[in-house]
Amino acid sequence: MNLLAPAALGLAALAAPIVAMYILKMRRPTRVVPSTFLWEQALRDVQANAPWQRLRPNLLLLLQLLAVAVLVLALARPYVLRAASAQGDVVAVLDGSALMTATDVSPSRFAAARARIAALIDGLGPNDVMSIVLMARHAHVLIAESADRAALHAALDHAMPTSETPDPGAAVSVATALARGGRHATIFIYTAAGDPAVPIPAGLPARTQVVTLGGQLRDLGVVAFAATRTADGSVAALARVANLGRRSASADLQLDAATGDPANLTWHPQVDLHPVSLAPGNSTVIARTRLPGDLVAVRAHLIGGDDREDDDWAWTVVSTPAPRRVLLVTPSNPFLLLALSLAPGVRVDTVTPPDRYTPRRARGADLVVFDTWLPSRLPAAAVLAVGPPANAHSPLGLPVARPIRAAGLQPGDDPYGLLENAGVGSAALDQATPLGVPPWSYAVLRTGGQPVLVAGQNGTRREAVLGFQVFNTDWVLQAGFPLLVQNVLNWLAPPLVGPSGVYRPGDSVPLAAAPSASALWVVDPARHRERVAPPFPAQPFVDTGRPGLYTVEQQAPTGVRRVLFAVNPFPVPQAGPQSAPATRRVGALHANKAQVPVELAPLVAALALVVLAGEWWVAARRR
Repeated sequence: MNLLAPAALGLAALAAPIVAMYILKMRRPTRVVPSTFLWEQALRDVQANAPWQRLRPNLLLLLQLLAVAVLVLALARPYVLRAASAQGDVVAVLDGSALMTATDVSPSRFAAARARIAALIDGLGPNDVMSIVLMARHAHVLIAESADRAALHAALDHAMPTSETPDPGAAVSVATALARGGRHATIFIYTAAGDPAVPIPAGLPARTQVVTLGGQLRDLGVVAFAATRTADGSVAALARVANLGRRSASADLQLDAATGDPANLTWHPQVDLHPVSLAPGNSTVIARTRLPGDLVAVRAHLIGGDDREDDDWAWTVVSTPAPRRVLLVTPSNPFLLLALSLAPGVRVDTVTPPDRYTPRRARGADLVVFDTWLPSRLPAAAVLAVGPPANAHSPLGLPVARPIRAAGLQPGDDPYGLLENAGVGSAALDQATPLGVPPWSYAVLRTGGQPVLVAGQNGTRREAVLGFQVFNTDWVLQAGFPLLVQNVLNWLAPPLVGPSGVYRPGDSVPLAAAPSASALWVVDPARHRERVAPPFPAQPFVDTGRPGLYTVEQQAPTGVRRVLFAVNPFPVPQAGPQSAPATRRVGALHANKAQVPVELAPLVAALALVVLAGEWWVAARRR
């Protein structure tokens, strides 16, 4: 027999005043009398009530002490285990959260729960049916209303724990729907004990048994992890470690660093090692600065051997835009070369003179800039044309007129923000070549009403055409011109960065493709490659059930570009109503029969009433 409220046993101290009533008496004054013949009965009372007199056997005292003992036992809520009643419609809800992987129950909480459900399957009668529901981020019906024991065991064998945050409300709703039409329906919910435990909703249907598995968990976990690039180019990492269990625990936090291409990372183990020792409910922050600047990812690992392993790992990506290659085809233009080189991570290759340009030179370039010259056929990469030659049938896809006298510069339609902070109003221009505006483009800049900067998406290629040479304006001598070039560069060939944010298993991750991308893939930590686009725009990626580093691959005309994002099993603070009181906590595994607790408090309380009635009867007979 076990107790659900053992603290109530402290009420047994109430027996002390009852015993005191039998060994203490009121103090009486002394009187002198001529004879004690008539006072013998009074003398017996005096002797019986003498202070600290030896306690003599008394039936009333024994009955009163027994009544107190039985009442205290009833308040302690004793229970015994009995074989679970699995008749009619039986629904087993199996918690698939990471807490179920804890090993404080041998071999694990999840394995113990599966063994109990297997015992329920073996106990089904010929007219009984059973359903099994896995409680995860979404409720998964493993099998519904089946009487085939082999099929039930096979479905149970395929159940595996996940790293997702479970939705107990959805699982209970599905289980209730499966049991609603059955006779003698019973729902068994096997869930994990922990801090925070999975919150089982209140108001459960009748005949629902909630069994929590586990006890005093010893668990240190990484609950937050991030890395950033500092002003001096080095990398700083910060991790928060918390004691999520109910016992003090110690471990070592090891940091590993990764360099190289996302498709083939090179891990450098133990770039830092820090001891951690925490009491239950406490946390600490560990910072590591001045890591090498060429890192692309950092991994944290707690080494200590606690009862959970899934939260001992965390990953973070060091935000690093992928390098961009610009090919500048020009007779000689130091202004353009300088303005393009100012962007971080941009490498500018120059072809001088322009007649040395070949399509082969443009392979692998993110942007090709043609200065006062155009080839007969444009490359597949994004194109910026500066001062193009007059041509009514230009390969740019828009007509270029003959030069005219300019009348200053005026902003036009700028949906892409190309003129932001560019200082257009202060620039002087003496000559320009008016441009046509096809349906796929916008006239961003004008002079005397004539378009001189046109930009837009021409099929799969982005194009921008500047209808004057940089030597015909004093704009190149002002701070606004490099800003214009940077705005145009970032729109034509935007820097490729991975999804930013904190993602947990099961979260959807938004994906942004480059303008010229023709396909998009995501590679998970197990190296499984999944195509997510086309069609474009790419839908959010949702197959994030496995913690670790994910690689986003984009097929562009310049080749395959890769970026990373991380998915971590950080705990989610529990909100809303607390869980319904669990019927018991299981510390050992019973392999033969699934057992549920049966409280004996009502029977013990009834026994207490019988004892009190007997004490009253004995006291009444002595009067």
